[in-house]
Amino acid sequence: MIQTRRIFLRKIEFTDIVDIYEYAKKSSVAYKAGWEPHKNINDTKTFIEWIKNTNAEAFGIILKENNKLIGTIGLHKRITSINGKNIEMDELGYVLNDKYWNLGIMSETVKAFIEYVFLIKKVKAIYCGHKLSNIASKRIIIKNGFEFSHFNTVPKLSDNESGLLKMYILKEKK
Repeated sequence: MIQTRRIFLRKIEFTDIVDIYEYAKKSSVAYKAGWEPHKNINDTKTFIEWIKNTNAEAFGIILKENNKLIGTIGLHKRITSINGKNIEMDELGYVLNDKYWNLGIMSETVKAFIEYVFLIKKVKAIYCGHKLSNIASKRIIIKNGFEFSHFNTVPKLSDNESGLLKMYILKEKK
């Protein structure tokens, strides 16, 4: 089991639908994570179905003090272009209910998840990115030892954001 002092990670279940919808419907959370806010609980159901039906390595972040799912973290296979070459990469993604921002919970979670990815899953390198405006995510990425790799573009979800991502890499320590 992946756990820290304050959280533990477990597979996402349909019983998590209310907790996920609580933050997934907020534009302040969704746009920073790179997706559209959930318009209704059926969007959240579709998200959970997608997680369960893909090979995504995704977990719910559970707060130990009340057994509440407060976010998700996972590793996803992506194809990206770096210096004109398409490569497959393992990309770390995470999202946290904004009620729990600025408490160090996500930094703590990312650190534990990285240990799992390298020690248990035997992944050699992982990528992680953030929108240029997402300074909090940048701090988490840098704090956990990632180094700048490249820029990537994604579709814009709103008029007040850029479609540019700053991507970082973390390699297995030998």
